Amino acid sequence: MRGLGRGPQALSIYSELIERYRETEQPKVQRLVAAALNSQANELAKLDRLEQAVAVRDELVKRFGDSDSPALRGTVALALHNKAVALHKLQRPDEALAVCDALISRYGEDETVKVREHVAGGMLLKSQLLGEGEHQERALVVIDELLGRLGEASTSKFRDTLAGALLKKADLLDRMERAEEAVEVADALLDRFGDDPPPGRPYVALRALSDKAHYLRKLGRLEESLAIFDEMIHRYGDAEATEARAQVASRMWFRAEVLAELNRAEQELAGLDDLLVRFGDVTDPDVRKWTSRGLSRKALLLLRAGRENEAVVVSEALVARFESETDPAALFELGRTLLVRATDFFEAERYEPTLTISTAMVARLRGTTDPTLRGLMIHALSNRGTALVYLGRTDETTTLFAELLAFGDEAVAVFDTTAKHFEHETEPKARTQRVSALVEKSAILGALDRRDEALAILNELIVQYENDDIGMIPGMIAIAQNLRKGLLADDRP
Repeated sequence: MRGLGRGPQALSIYSELIERYRETEQPKVQRLVAAALNSQANELAKLDRLEQAVAVRDELVKRFGDSDSPALRGTVALALHNKAVALHKLQRPDEALAVCDALISRYGEDETVKVREHVAGGMLLKSQLLGEGEHQERALVVIDELLGRLGEASTSKFRDTLAGALLKKADLLDRMERAEEAVEVADALLDRFGDDPPPGRPYVALRALSDKAHYLRKLGRLEESLAIFDEMIHRYGDAEATEARAQVASRMWFRAEVLAELNRAEQELAGLDDLLVRFGDVTDPDVRKWTSRGLSRKALLLLRAGRENEAVVVSEALVARFESETDPAALFELGRTLLVRATDFFEAERYEPTLTISTAMVARLRGTTDPTLRGLMIHALSNRGTALVYLGRTDETTTLFAELLAFGDEAVAVFDTTAKHFEHETEPKARTQRVSALVEKSAILGALDRRDEALAILNELIVQYENDDIGMIPGMIAIAQNLRKGLLADDRP
């Protein structure tokens, strides 16, 4: 069915062919019609018309499902498998699972190679569906049965499915808190495919090494985890395929986290530099996500090392990314990271970088209608105002507070959410975030003529934190006391 084009033109040709020969009883023509139905469904799926694709596959199964022809049995088995895939994409897992069961029940004992390949694919998908539905034990039983069926996996398709099954089994074991066994499965996969990957999974060894490092980390075997990360980077660090680069970039980030757990800041910094040198100019979102995190973490490490000017330069690079980002999800993650870095600079008494970050965020986000991005905007306005106060530029804060106040109840809700998020946290930065949010919330409530609510928050806040001498907290409590004093001076009853 190749050579007929793609898209609407191909669909038209397939429809004409199917309609013309729909009732034929000639075996060769039947195979042609079945192939046309299969290709039509594939084209519909490529156009994201999945419901129609499912209907076409149903027609194929209904028309040829009872055939004794090995070729038609293979096409029907493929149709059932692809129908289950489509239903999974349509987020109809119970129906997808039922189709997988129908495929396995109908063709599970078939000896035809092509049919067996599709049954194996159906079993792999069934295990995935069961695992996603929190039925890990049942999923593991299916995987083990599949592995038993695959044996030596003689065809390329079988080898591809075997690799996928081993990856899925390791993942299931990990989710079931059986990481030791997951390591063994990853090793088995590397023994089988480490130097000879199946055509459909050229980077399966990269994935296996990555997963093994993760499992070892969970087991607390950090040095072994680092060694596996290093092997992975050595083998695949120069790969140019997007799939491989995204995997390597993410694992270089996780390697840095392992070094952080081992308190090896210099090595962690070197690892982040390696990440940024290798992938810093890559624009693919799946890679850029990790280099942005690398920039943020590098800025923090430099700040902690007293290399504040270098930290400022790195943060400016992160700000530049934020200013040019267009994807809302990526923009939100970058913005959230910048808010944390702004706080870090504040705690280091570097108010200019805090102001630079906050000003850039306000300029980029002003006018947004996205609720999550508006939340970032509210925090950025707050940070900018605080930085101006500490820089002695209080005359610039009046207009800024008016802009913040214009958010009204939305701003109150944002700061309330932040305060509640950190309510039971004891780490200094978390306490600082909570105090700052409550001060801002009370200031806005007071300006909105909700004096009693503001006073209640301030009274509780001052009692809870007036003896806390960590970082910025004493200064914020002083602001809270001044706010309370002003509200109490109000002579309203």
